[in-house]
Amino acid sequence: MSSLESTPLLASSLAPRADPRTLSLVVGVIIFLAKFADELLKAPMLAALELAVCERSNPTTPCDGASVGPVVASLRGTAGMLDALPGLTVGYVYGSLSRHWGERTVLLLATLGMALEVAWFVLVCAQPSIFPPSAVLGSFAFLFIGGGPQVFNALLLTILAEGVPSTEQTAFFWRAGAAGLVSTFMAPPVSGAMMSILPPVVVCVVGVAIFSLLFPLVLYLPGIAAAETQGEAAADGYPPPPKSIFQSIRSGWTENTSLISGLLSHGGVIRSAAFADLVSMLAPNVMIILLQHMSNRFGWSHAEGTLIYSIKGGISLVLFTVGLPWIHRYLTHRRRLASPWPDLWMARVLILFLLGGSFLIGVAQTASWAITGLVLFSCGTGISMCLKSASAIGLPKDQVARLYTGLAAVETLGAVLGSPLLSWVYAASLRADNPAFDGAPFLLSSLAYSAAAIAIWTVSVR
Repeated sequence: MSSLESTPLLASSLAPRADPRTLSLVVGVIIFLAKFADELLKAPMLAALELAVCERSNPTTPCDGASVGPVVASLRGTAGMLDALPGLTVGYVYGSLSRHWGERTVLLLATLGMALEVAWFVLVCAQPSIFPPSAVLGSFAFLFIGGGPQVFNALLLTILAEGVPSTEQTAFFWRAGAAGLVSTFMAPPVSGAMMSILPPVVVCVVGVAIFSLLFPLVLYLPGIAAAETQGEAAADGYPPPPKSIFQSIRSGWTENTSLISGLLSHGGVIRSAAFADLVSMLAPNVMIILLQHMSNRFGWSHAEGTLIYSIKGGISLVLFTVGLPWIHRYLTHRRRLASPWPDLWMARVLILFLLGGSFLIGVAQTASWAITGLVLFSCGTGISMCLKSASAIGLPKDQVARLYTGLAAVETLGAVLGSPLLSWVYAASLRADNPAFDGAPFLLSSLAYSAAAIAIWTVSVR
C-alpha cells in the first residue's frame, strides 16, 4: 500500500493555492476559536454535570461535588473514551471521502459534529428531570458526523500545508500552533469570570455559540475541488471512494491496527516515540481529574479551578514560542549535537518533568504543593513534538506522513485507554473516603511516565 493510500488525510489535494497569508490567518482564527471554546467549556461542563447528578439524585436536598464525585468521575472517564472512538473508527473513512467530497465539506461536517456534541451535553445537564446524567455519554455519537477533532485538526493542517510554499511551511505551522496556545492561556480566566456570575449551563451555551462562529470561517477557506468522477480521482492517484461504509471502517481499523503494531514493534527512536505518545495522552485526563481534585480535596470552586488551566496554558505558550526553540538552537549550534540528539535530549528532560510533576500532585497535602506539581508537570509540554521530530530524521520523505498518521493513531488509542482508567481509579479513591487515596490517579500517571522515561533514556540511536 502506498503512502498516499494509507494516509488519506495527509494526501495532496486538487485545490488551487490561495494567498498564503490570508489562508494562514483564517486557519489561525479557526484554531484559536475552536481551542478557546474547548478550554472555556472544561470547568463549566464539569460543574453542570455535578449539578445534574445532584438534582437527579437529591432534587430537594443540596449536595456538594464531593458527594457525587465518584459518579461524575466515572461519567467523565467513560465519555473521554467514547469521544476518541469516532476518530479511531471513521477517521479513515472521512479522510478518503475528503478526496471526493472536498476537504471543506468534511471540515464543515466535523465542525457540526463537535457543536452538536456539546449541545447535547448542555441539553442533558439543563433538564435533569427529563434526562438521566448518564445520557451525556450519548454525545459521542455526534462525533461520527465528520469524524470529530482528529479529522478536524488533520484537515485544517492539510489545507494549510497545501496553501503555503513548502519552504515556509514550518513558520506558518508555528503561527497556527501559537494561536491555539494563546487561546489555552486566555480562555480559563474568561471561563472562571463567567462562572462567577452565570450558571454553568449558560456558560456552556456560550461555548456552543463560539463553535457556531466556525462555520462562516470554514466556508471562507478556499474551495477544495472534489474529483468529479472516480476515474479522474484514480487517474490522479487518489484512492477510490468507499463502496460500503462498513467496508471502509473495517479498512480503517485494519490500517490503524497495522500502523500501531508496526510502530510499537519498531526499534530505536520510533518505538520510543510511539510509546511516549501512548503515555502522553494521559496528560489531558490528568488536567480534568485535577480540576475535580482541587474542588474535592482542597475546597476550590470550579471557577477558581480554572487557574490550573491558565497556569498550564501560560507555561506551554512560553515553552513553545521561546523556551524549546532556544534550547534546540543552543544544543544544535553551541553544543554541536547532531540530529536527532538535540530532540532526544530535550525529550529525556521533559519526561522527567511529567514524572515528577504528577508524583508531586499525587502526594500533595496542600493546594500550594499541588500547584507546584502542576508547574513541574506543565514544563513537560512539548515531549511529543520533540520525539516526533527525532523519529522523522533519517526517514524517506514518502514515509514521514505514514509515520505521523501512525503516531496519531497511537495517541487516539492512548485516549481510549487512559481516559477511563484514570477516571475509574479516581472514582474508586473517592469511594474509599480516605484522603490518603485521593492522589491515586496522579501516582498511577507518574508510574506510566516512569515506564516512558526508561524507554526514552535507554533508546539507542544508530
